[in-house]
Amino acid sequence: MPDAALVDELERARASDDPVKQTAAALVDAVIGCYRAGYAQPIPKPLLLEVHQLYLPEHLRHATPPPSIIESLAWARQPVAGASPLLEHHRGWGDRAFDYLLSGATGTSPLVHTGIWRLLPAHVTPRTSMSIARAADRAGERALAQALIRRHPARQRAQLYAEVGDAEALVNLADAGDQSAAHRLAEMLGERGDLHILAARADAGDQHASWKLDDLLALRGDVDTLAARADFGNPHAASALAELLAERRDLHALTSRADAGDWFAAKRLAWLLAERGDLDTLTARADAGERHAAERLAWLLAERGDLDTLTARADAGDQHSAWWLAKKLVDRGDIDALAERADAGDQHAARELDDLLALRGDLDALAGRAAAGDRRAAERLISLRGACGKAK
Repeated sequence: MPDAALVDELERARASDDPVKQTAAALVDAVIGCYRAGYAQPIPKPLLLEVHQLYLPEHLRHATPPPSIIESLAWARQPVAGASPLLEHHRGWGDRAFDYLLSGATGTSPLVHTGIWRLLPAHVTPRTSMSIARAADRAGERALAQALIRRHPARQRAQLYAEVGDAEALVNLADAGDQSAAHRLAEMLGERGDLHILAARADAGDQHASWKLDDLLALRGDVDTLAARADFGNPHAASALAELLAERRDLHALTSRADAGDWFAAKRLAWLLAERGDLDTLTARADAGERHAAERLAWLLAERGDLDTLTARADAGDQHSAWWLAKKLVDRGDIDALAERADAGDQHAARELDDLLALRGDLDALAGRAAAGDRRAAERLISLRGACGKAK
């Protein structure tokens, strides 16, 4: 039987003169109403009996004798034309309406009777508390939503307030020092695009609001405001600004900020220069003492396999070049060159040499270096001898 036929069956029951069918329709509508009010579990019989009264026709509410609930439930639970019933009974839990009825195609049935909100609190369970709070909030039943959230431990409330979109409650928690609430409030304000409130909270010392504000300003491409915040001493704003300028490939602006001492701009500038293969500018900045330029210059030289320039810079005291040079010598398996540099005092070469000798299991070479005072070689030697002893 097509799902739509269930709706027709429910409509006929609502319009019937048979009290049993009318009561059955009220029971089904009660289950649907509870579900839409957030009670997503099967509806237990005590709650169902209370709520169905809201959906009964007026003449049946005070009928003597009252319609038989047992008969009405039995009618609603029986398969319709050999297919699905209007209500599915879950033993030990309660009743649930067939999915098609819950999806919204329920004919003229009211969605959620306002009286449900005063009946639900006495039947809330841990599994239904949050879903009912969400539904109550959507329905404008803020007091109920708040009351349900307050039943949860304090550590969970920020998340719950965020889920129902209660900015006011989050503000109160955040102002009381709840960092989780401050974070979720900032996220909520960011989703709403409310830069004014974010800025006010940021100016009052809320770091979460400050970070979110910087992210939004970057997303909007607001270089001027980000620059003002960065120049005021906000490192997150400086980072966001540098990322934005890098995305725009604005070398001029990055250079100006880097030369003014902006660490983030200097880092992004160095990456862009390396990406462009601009050895001359990187070299000039590295020789001027700019660390990020020196790092990216050494990386770029290593990528190009320019060991001569790496060696010259390493010999001049550039530790970034020395590190990359040692790595490239390892890649080539050039033990002689590593040993020569290690003996000349290059700690990067010494470290890589010891590791390479240990990897090759060269106990004699490690022993020689250990005897010469290389502590790391001695450690590798002890480790290897111990491994060999266990193997025997």
